[in-house]
Amino acid sequence: MKKIQVMMLMMLTAFMGFALQSCGSDDDNNDTRQTYTLGLEIVDKGDLTAEEAAIVNTKIQQAVSEAETTVTATESQAKAALDAAINLYKSDLEAAFKGNTKKFTMAFVLKNASGKVVYQRNVQVDGETVIVN
Repeated sequence: MKKIQVMMLMMLTAFMGFALQSCGSDDDNNDTRQTYTLGLEIVDKGDLTAEEAAIVNTKIQQAVSEAETTVTATESQAKAALDAAINLYKSDLEAAFKGNTKKFTMAFVLKNASGKVVYQRNVQVDGETVIVN
């Protein structure tokens, strides 16, 4: 009789491990690594004409083609990299708009592998002033 009780206790202990592990989490898992793509685009033309917007878009595409625009990381790491890039290149943006008199808004966007925008930072250009939001 004692052997049966010990066997039942061992089986109960084993099944308790399975029962406790079956509880899952509904939280989004943002710790998985995937490929993210950085982009820069005009989101509000402001007082730019269509021709001026085309010129700015051409300059943006030239700059983006020369830079590394993809990263394989977690979402939080990719966001931190985008913020660091904005801070690093803010002075370059200000230099690029030296003599500018127009007002418009661009956005640094971070897209995941499926093309969904997961993070966006707007950059307001007001003449020669560049303001990162």
